[in-house]
Amino acid sequence: MFQFDSSKIASYRAITAARLGLTKIAADAFAQASTAPRSPKQAALVTVEQARAVATGRHFEQACALAVAAYDIGTAYESERVRQAVRDFRTSLGTQAPGRVTADLDDRLHSAYTMRMR
Repeated sequence: MFQFDSSKIASYRAITAARLGLTKIAADAFAQASTAPRSPKQAALVTVEQARAVATGRHFEQACALAVAAYDIGTAYESERVRQAVRDFRTSLGTQAPGRVTADLDDRLHSAYTMRMR
């Protein structure tokens, strides 16, 4: 059983605000959610959602940096759920973001794919 505490509430509030396009409310809620203690995998999932919100504001460098951090956590903890969330995020960017901005994220995703094929 998982405890439903203030960090989860802040996370859900941030994700909901981001999906509704309420960027100021989302940014404040993500800031509050980031200070609350939670498991690394859960924090990584929230970070992916934060990356989505940041990308909506066309701040692709920051969004990709957040996604890379989340992916690294997902890899360290062998969390397919986190890694899939990052892949979905990258897919959602499409060609909006310049290749130089997404290069680090693309390299991680590509190396993970090539590792599986071996």
